[in-house]
Amino acid sequence: MEFMHTDFLGTAAWIWLLFVGIVVALLAFDLGVLHKDALARVESYVKSTAANCVAARVATVHRVLIVVNGPRRAAGNDCAHAVQDV
Repeated sequence: MEFMHTDFLGTAAWIWLLFVGIVVALLAFDLGVLHKDALARVESYVKSTAANCVAARVATVHRVLIVVNGPRRAAGNDCAHAVQDV
């Protein structure tokens, strides 16, 4: 069981295995218990396309805001200002 203590991306392998196990368990709970009847109803093509368009627009706006604002942080601190202080 030496591989459990091997570093993977800077973290012990057992922590990654625990994380993946929790994600799989939550996914199984969500699909098996909370959304049992979700497969019975089918979304329309128009409805799902509209939802995807909205998600794509939100993602695009988010990306544009990141590019426009550059490396500034949420509190209005500028990284360049922090470098000048050093």
